[in-house]
Amino acid sequence: DQWMKARPIEPKELKPGDLIFSGKPADPVKITHVTMYLGKGDIVEAPQTGMRVRKISFVKKYGAFLSDVRNGAVIGDRAVYFGTFRE
Repeated sequence: DQWMKARPIEPKELKPGDLIFSGKPADPVKITHVTMYLGKGDIVEAPQTGMRVRKISFVKKYGAFLSDVRNGAVIGDRAVYFGTFRE
């Protein structure tokens, strides 16, 4: 639901509190994970049930620099999308 209501943005537009969505490239409409952008290349996520919420860099999580990624890019086994609720 968050992904469907968020306004798509490019990574260069990210501000703290914006969201990063990911899903399988074969079914990109089905978002399977959401992280929140903290700023300076860092995100916060709850990796999976039973694991603690953690702060991690985008590059460590996804294996690519934000400056090298576009909205809808496929990185490894994920399609990655960027969105905001800012006006």
